[in-house]
Amino acid sequence: MPRTAADIEKLLEAEPKLSQASCQELCDEQANDFDILDNLQDFPANKRAQVRASILRSLQAIRLELKQQKCPPCNE
Repeated sequence: MPRTAADIEKLLEAEPKLSQASCQELCDEQANDFDILDNLQDFPANKRAQVRASILRSLQAIRLELKQQKCPPCNE
């Protein structure tokens, strides 16, 4: 069953705060976000833009945290 944007928002909110995450956890979260972006067709057409915007905000936060923690580049 496809997840709605509200489901994704709830999942993102339930995640630990990024400042408490290790570099590996941040890389894993980034990989999960990219996976969601790669599978946007799984969401209803009228929700894709909202899901995409949520994931892009998450990716920006992750990249900032990776930089602040001086993490090595993630293996993609």
